[in-house]
Amino acid sequence: MLNRKITTSIHYLFTLLLLIFWSVAVNADAIDWMGTQVQVNDSITSTNTMSSTIQSTTEAIATITLVKRTSQLDTTLANQYLNTVADMTTEILARKIIASSNLGQDVTVQTSELLDLQNPDGGFGEFGGYGSTVLDTSLALQALKIAGVTDNQIIGGAVAFLIQNQNGDGSFALSSINQSSIVATHALQ
Repeated sequence: MLNRKITTSIHYLFTLLLLIFWSVAVNADAIDWMGTQVQVNDSITSTNTMSSTIQSTTEAIATITLVKRTSQLDTTLANQYLNTVADMTTEILARKIIASSNLGQDVTVQTSELLDLQNPDGGFGEFGGYGSTVLDTSLALQALKIAGVTDNQIIGGAVAFLIQNQNGDGSFALSSINQSSIVATHALQ
């Protein structure tokens, strides 16, 4: 009986170690692949993607900082690329805040610009004064959380907008055409 417990324990330990080493190898391969996707303008994107260059670059920075492998790929250059983008939709501004904050940079000015885009209904639209959307409000909430904004009126207004626009089944519609999406659930964590 004791031998069986020891054998089972060794099996579980071996499996755990295997998973840890496999995870590190997969992360290294993923980061190495991202390194091959750096473009001349220092963005990180692939020609085989449906996402915008801004989206793929900010997601790459988030992934690299999440797995704490920034030394393998120069995320500073990718962030410099993001700072050259003049188009200031709520989505882009929120993504810039998230990326810069993940890299430990000051986002006070960008956060102030984002706060200026909040609508009276508590949500955020594509631009200041545009109708609030679930997607823009979700991204703004994620950015505000990462930036350390804790003002209950600001955060509460955005959360209230999302709750008011939640479908009966708990999902969120991105538009009148799209019946449901999971995108807002991350912002409500």
